[in-house]
Amino acid sequence: MKTRIVIGALLAASFAGLWIWGGLALEIAIYLCAALAIYEVYHAFYHVGIQVPPFTGFFFMILLPLAIHFFGIKGILALYMLMGMLLLAFQVFKADLSLEHTAYSFLILFYPCMMISMLPLMMTFPGETGRIALLMTIVCATFTDMFAYFAGFFLGRHKLCPTISPKKTIEGAVGGLLGGIAASVIVGLAISPLFAERILVGHLIVLGVLCGVVAQIGDLAASIIKRGTGIKDFGHIFPGHGGMMDRLDSILFVAPVVYYYFSIVLLA
Repeated sequence: MKTRIVIGALLAASFAGLWIWGGLALEIAIYLCAALAIYEVYHAFYHVGIQVPPFTGFFFMILLPLAIHFFGIKGILALYMLMGMLLLAFQVFKADLSLEHTAYSFLILFYPCMMISMLPLMMTFPGETGRIALLMTIVCATFTDMFAYFAGFFLGRHKLCPTISPKKTIEGAVGGLLGGIAASVIVGLAISPLFAERILVGHLIVLGVLCGVVAQIGDLAASIIKRGTGIKDFGHIFPGHGGMMDRLDSILFVAPVVYYYFSIVLLA
């Protein structure tokens, strides 16, 4: 646990520094983390002999900055369609590529590629709103994971999804939900002056509940993939935490929630 806490603190400090610095450095860091997470997912499938063509996922990430810059969310949808058509064209001209492997490739295009694209898309919000939305996403997901881990470790008695993740408990899930709410309220109140009267405590609680729920679903979704591919972690670059994808699994689900809540509710 000591290693996990130390590495977690270093990761938090690194993100805080990048967030304060902002600008191009923050955006480059987002894309690099996304690319590494995508690589780890491809590697997990290769681990069990699923030969998915990696070019679509990496083309997606290479073209994503341009798609977002010129077309926003419409560009992401168009890029997803284009990569999907390339996958099918690849299957037509390469007869030994199975339909099953093509289906896995489509899965990777959506998870994590399309879901992770919500992070740089937030940076297109006006003013400092993009950085605020990014901060809400990372902090809510992190607090949910952290509270769920410690609540499960110290209080966990009843299994939540033993066939998917044997260590997850109902007590941990409740702790994670409370962590998501706490994070949303704390961060929201801290930055509320930037929104004048737009961010109300009620909005923050609703957003915290949504983030606290979907963050844990994201964690369990990643567990399904890891269990199906026979791996414990997606990578080993963060001792005690696993790989980049292990750090982003909850964030992948929280990011769309925060993006659309800001777009539809807070910025409407």
